[in-house]
Amino acid sequence: MKTLKLLTIIGLVLFINGCGQKPKLPKDNVEKLISQLQSTDEYTRVMAAYSLVDVADKRTVKPLIKALQDESSAVRTKAALTLGILVEPSPRPSPMRRGRNDEKAVSALIRTLKKDKVEGVRSSAAEALGHTKDKKAVGPLIAALKDKDGSVRGNAAVALGRIGDTRAINSLTPLLKDENKETQVKAGFGLGMLGIEEGRNFLISSLKNKDKEICIESSLFLGELKDKRGLDALITLLSDEMAICRHADGGKSEHNRCENNSLRKKIISAIGDIQEQKAVNVLIPDLNNQAQDVRKITVETLGKLGGTQSAKVLINILKDKEGGVRNEVVDAFFKMGTVSIPCLMEGLTQDNECIKGNCATVLGKMKEKTAIDPIVKLLDDKNWLVRIQAARALGSINDKKAINPLILSMDDKINEVKGVMIDTLITFGTATVQPLIKALKDKNDNIRNGATVALGMLGNATAVEPLIAVLKDKNPQIRKGAVMSLGMLGDRRAAVPIIALLKDEDKQVRINAITSLGVFKDNKATKPLVKVLEEKKDEKDLDIRRMIVVVLGEIADPAGIDGLIGTLIDKDTTTQENAARSLIKIGKPSIEKLITVANNKKSDPVVRQYAITILGKVGKRGD
Repeated sequence: MKTLKLLTIIGLVLFINGCGQKPKLPKDNVEKLISQLQSTDEYTRVMAAYSLVDVADKRTVKPLIKALQDESSAVRTKAALTLGILVEPSPRPSPMRRGRNDEKAVSALIRTLKKDKVEGVRSSAAEALGHTKDKKAVGPLIAALKDKDGSVRGNAAVALGRIGDTRAINSLTPLLKDENKETQVKAGFGLGMLGIEEGRNFLISSLKNKDKEICIESSLFLGELKDKRGLDALITLLSDEMAICRHADGGKSEHNRCENNSLRKKIISAIGDIQEQKAVNVLIPDLNNQAQDVRKITVETLGKLGGTQSAKVLINILKDKEGGVRNEVVDAFFKMGTVSIPCLMEGLTQDNECIKGNCATVLGKMKEKTAIDPIVKLLDDKNWLVRIQAARALGSINDKKAINPLILSMDDKINEVKGVMIDTLITFGTATVQPLIKALKDKNDNIRNGATVALGMLGNATAVEPLIAVLKDKNPQIRKGAVMSLGMLGDRRAAVPIIALLKDEDKQVRINAITSLGVFKDNKATKPLVKVLEEKKDEKDLDIRRMIVVVLGEIADPAGIDGLIGTLIDKDTTTQENAARSLIKIGKPSIEKLITVANNKKSDPVVRQYAITILGKVGKRGD
């Protein structure tokens, strides 16, 4: 009684979460969920086993195998189902053999099927073995066709069909006359999966059964079998709200309307499996279903059906309020391929920003070159998100004719858009180098600035001399970008011109110059840096002093030793510590002067202590 009550509560929780829609959990919860399988609370263990399906982490296999021995049948039931899904083979062929843990899971499920005393657990084990598609399960599943419980027999029949081993045919055929009608239908499906026409014909005849539940099961199985004879029944069923309600309530529902999204999604998916164009019109109403997951499965199904009609219908769903639905439409169009291109091209000209932006995204994924010109026009769209989608689409298509429009679009007023333009230009590689070098002379400050940044990120040495010329730009923002880009390129030809910028009127330019000189590690920068260190002693220049002592350590030129020792008495402890680290980096050349400081009793006590500490660390390094 306690277990029945617990399963009822779980059912209500799943209904509240969306009629069977599994709650999404982040992967970093794996360890927590595994530990919850050991909880003293039965409900916690059940929900942990249920939730692990969404984590899809093979670390959970062993704990779930152990959970098959749990004292609670509810826990064992969920553990079995979750195990089956976790070890289900990938739809993509793989040269890799089934892992050891997977084999152990199959063996554990077979044991559960044979020995568990609770029919619900055995039934779940049978269903799970169907997911594994493991041939070792065929014998035990055939034996389970004689189980005293109809649910176990039925799920074993389905599992045998999904595994696809013809050894099961002779044992499945008698079940078409099983005392349990649902078991009969499942046997029909199993035989149908094994290529036996008698099984398919049984399902067709079951569509006329007075029991609506049998009609529903038969229709869904025919859909999975891709049998076109089941389409009309599925279409009728989709419009039969009362039948869906009765299925949800175990045949007891008398009310006029309900929400059984789980069944509705199964019907829609089954219609998609059959892939008949006449189903498109039937599916259209569910594109406006209140439930997001129903809209998503409808979009996915229309994508499977393909065709111009589906494409025309889906265009307007690109403005769905939910991003998940819009993303599903993008995927559907991509899967539909060239048939959707005319609709997508038309969508680029619509007023709705979601439609035109997402159309650009799909055409970009398709690498459709005929879409370049209309997508380029969207770079000037009033909506900044559309401009971003257009830029990314052009990057995906990767045709050189989009380079100059993207360069001009670096003049965007919104920083996020500028960043995307630069990122997109970089995807074109060396093809963008010369156009960007040319853009360094553009009259527009934003374009020049974007070009300096992009050239640095491209890492092409051709840009070094043109960027050096930009160091004299009147705009400090552009000088700053040029300095950083030259630092990224790491070419020492830029060292002397950048040294000159240590006297720049703009503080950020000076800071960037110091940073880049640390990258070059050119000794020519040492004395100028020490000079700045000696001159800039105001509080406002603290960040510059901190940075210079670090860079002197990177350059590791002995000419910087005196300047670094001088900062050991700095008022700022961070500057002192950075100077000490830099002296340690310089190593052996600094020893003589540090010994002098350490032995000089007139030296500042703090400086002497630093000198002693540094000498100890340099000595340990052995250089």
